[in-house]
Amino acid sequence: MLALLFFLPVVCWFLAARSRGIRIGLCLVLFALASAQFALVQGDLLPGKTHTLTTVLAIVVVGVLVCGWLLDGSQWSTRAMIGWTLTVGWCVFTVFAVALSILAFGVIGPAPTVARDEVLLPLPSGLVVSSNTTEPCGDSKAAMCAHIFEIRGSATTPDTAVLDAVLAHLRTVYGWSLEYDETSQVWVGHSTTGWLLDRQNVRVQVFGPWTGAAGHQPRLPRRRGLVTEQPPATVHFLSQ
Repeated sequence: MLALLFFLPVVCWFLAARSRGIRIGLCLVLFALASAQFALVQGDLLPGKTHTLTTVLAIVVVGVLVCGWLLDGSQWSTRAMIGWTLTVGWCVFTVFAVALSILAFGVIGPAPTVARDEVLLPLPSGLVVSSNTTEPCGDSKAAMCAHIFEIRGSATTPDTAVLDAVLAHLRTVYGWSLEYDETSQVWVGHSTTGWLLDRQNVRVQVFGPWTGAAGHQPRLPRRRGLVTEQPPATVHFLSQ
């Protein structure tokens, strides 16, 4: 697993250090940083901030290794020489990788990812999720990921009030500015979310029951080519 490479600086410093106290101390620091990076890329820590925080921690690791060089003892051995060769190689690789990732982000833009459940959930009292599905990103530059929620009312909320409740939830809790597209009969909003290297362009579409306005044919959601019962509200989060 490539994520295990984050622990390589621990091995490098263990070999390179000439002072026992500094070796143990900085190995513990480097191990903690590597564990945080590993948790980030596995999605277990601060999801949605992975690329930004991983990059920052990679730079911190280089800083720790440089400090180790300045604080370490003066006695050299074959082990220390091998360790420092590996350490310098890791630092050069890290700087190159960070510069390349920032350049790629500036030229290509962020890689789209499927919006997490937290973009809508938890719902307020009276609303329940009847369907929660995702559509993964494609490989093309125009790839788009989708996270689709179908919302219904509970025993205390009639279906006729669901759409208004969902719109109010998006506006008040998440700050979405939504406009109604008369032609498509859908509420639409746009937002840029995420930190620095994790920024995503997200489009939200909120569908209610189709009324079949003059000149427009009512549409129903489809699943696997079959028309399904139309829910009171359907919310699409599209990342591109």
